Amino acid sequence: MNIREQIIEEARSWIGTRWQHQGRVKRNEQFQGGVDCLGLILGVGNALQLFPDTLDYHNYNRLPHDNLLLKECDRYAIKKPIIAAMPGDILVFRMTAEPQHLALFTDKNTIVHAYIQAHAVVENSLGEEWMNKLVAAYSYPGVVDVD
Repeated sequence: MNIREQIIEEARSWIGTRWQHQGRVKRNEQFQGGVDCLGLILGVGNALQLFPDTLDYHNYNRLPHDNLLLKECDRYAIKKPIIAAMPGDILVFRMTAEPQHLALFTDKNTIVHAYIQAHAVVENSLGEEWMNKLVAAYSYPGVVDVD
């Protein structure tokens, strides 16, 4: 299994974890856990040791300002053209005025994300509604663009 397949598999293992702002805990048989969209990206990356050191990030608002989300993605991940996004890449969405939502692109043209409206980590189609909100794409550090 290549690293991109591992990213997708790990992301899908979080499905059903409840949504919680700044949460970092994956569900298990005894506990629903709690995670937000950034926590999911960090949880997957940390589980697969994709960051140089275990990465955690807290103390942010639900509504970012000053392009903070994009600045931090630029700092910790590898930016790429949206058209070049591959399964296992991180997608950034603008829900309102500022980019504020993250998801993992899968091998089935879907996204896995901790979605407040679903109250959980879910996988859903990367359809026109989501494509219209898409503003950036990133790869985890060290993940190369090969099939």
